[in-house]
Amino acid sequence: MKKQKLPVLALALILTLGLVPTAALAAGESADWTARLAIPFQYDQVGSFADGLATVELNDKCGFVDKTGQAVIPIQYDALGYFSDGLAVAARDGKYGYLDRTGRAVIPFQYDDARMFVGGVAAVERDGKWGCVDASGATVVPFLYDQMEDFSSGLAAVERDGKWGFVDAAGREAIAPAYQDAMAFSDGLATVERDGKWGLHRPRRGAGHPLPI
Repeated sequence: MKKQKLPVLALALILTLGLVPTAALAAGESADWTARLAIPFQYDQVGSFADGLATVELNDKCGFVDKTGQAVIPIQYDALGYFSDGLAVAARDGKYGYLDRTGRAVIPFQYDDARMFVGGVAAVERDGKWGCVDASGATVVPFLYDQMEDFSSGLAAVERDGKWGFVDAAGREAIAPAYQDAMAFSDGLATVERDGKWGLHRPRRGAGHPLPI
């Protein structure tokens, strides 16, 4: 029985994507389409790869593996986020902290909730209030807020005493909490609600003052 040849367009696509070594085809060798199992069927869940690592879950614990299936970060955490700015948020025993790519806890497990790093800072919750820390764990936005959204275009929406405003990564209130609601800052404008109506607020350059930490 003759071997079927790949259509010309399909072969060109395969070569472009590097799915088959061109040297092998030049030598007249057949393409080997045999599936190879990179990670054994041993986990309850496997996440998508990002920057060469994927989250895996086994017996309600999480860790990271590389593309060979090697456990890079032990499967011992209650929850894990993807790496951002070189750090991944992790949960253990009801507290959140941050790991580097070697698995070292560079920011201790001391927060009640935590988000991914964005632009060098991460929103974290402690004792019912939200603030921000930098990659060293130092507080850069004080723990004053009842709610806090992720940073977008340099500002994060925050809620205090039922009113929303915006802070920057240095802890300055670029727009003081005075609105009923707010959406993510984008293109230099903040979408805010007051008296049941929505509008756009443009913060003045340099507005706001650092708050005490």
